[in-house]
Amino acid sequence: MSKKTSAIGKIYQALIYVFLYAPILVIGLFSFNGSANTYMLQGFSTHWYKELFSNAAAMHALQNTVVLALCTAAVSTLLGVMAAVGIFNSRHKLYKRSLMLLTNVPMMNPEIVTGISMMLLFVFAGGLVHRSNVLGFWTLLTSPWNFSLLLVSVYLMLCLVLKERGE
Repeated sequence: MSKKTSAIGKIYQALIYVFLYAPILVIGLFSFNGSANTYMLQGFSTHWYKELFSNAAAMHALQNTVVLALCTAAVSTLLGVMAAVGIFNSRHKLYKRSLMLLTNVPMMNPEIVTGISMMLLFVFAGGLVHRSNVLGFWTLLTSPWNFSLLLVSVYLMLCLVLKERGE
């Protein structure tokens, strides 16, 4: 099933890509700016990258980010596969539909609302066990699973349904 795209459609698509990717390219270009001015490109330099990689706090933040991303990807994939297969193989239609509804609701919620809600949940749970220092690496580690797990499970359930239909 192939549709021909009109010239106007192709131009519109190209403009969307330019609108999305041009700021990233400009930031990448200006990251090699030899000047401290961010509005004028004056020469090519890797000075700012030397500054970045010599900053211990920035390197620690980068290390934490990489660890959090890898752990989130691994755990979300593992739990998402188990959830998708479990829901897909469920024989109870009401149970299956209820779980599908519950997995779709958080995806319609903006990520900032989900993040603030998770933070409030951790602060509230910390108050229940009389701990004031609850926000840290472990809360950052568990929070992204909430969203990523749902995306993985919904995508894999779609793949399982399409495979069952033979598409």
